[in-house]
Amino acid sequence: MIISIKSAKFTRFDKAKIDTRNGIATYLDKDELRVGAAICEVIDRKYPNIEQVIPKKNILVSIIGFNASYLADIQKVAKIYNPKYQSIKIKPNGNDNASIIELSENASVIIIPMKI
Repeated sequence: MIISIKSAKFTRFDKAKIDTRNGIATYLDKDELRVGAAICEVIDRKYPNIEQVIPKKNILVSIIGFNASYLADIQKVAKIYNPKYQSIKIKPNGNDNASIIELSENASVIIIPMKI
C-alpha cells in the first residue's frame, strides 16, 4: 500500500498512526498524546504482484545500485515511523533482484535495483 500524507512536516513526535479508512495520520508523543495530524490517502494504482517481487532466497551481493531519489523517499518515510532514529534494515537478494527495506516491525518497502 502506498500512502500520500499531505501536511506540513512534523518533526517532534515519537510515532505516527495512519488511518487509511478515515484519511488521517495522527502524530503522537512518547506519552501517546496527539501532537499533530495530517490528511492522508491511499494511492490506488497498478503495482507488480508483490509475491513475485519479494526475495525468496538470500543471494550474496557484491555491488548493488539503487536510484538515490527512491532512497531519499524511503528516508522521508522512515522519519514518519521513527522520527528520532531514522534507521532502516536493507535485506538485499543479489545484485539484480528486489531488496526488502524494513522501516519498522510494521512497515517494509520493496526496492528494485538499477543497473550501474
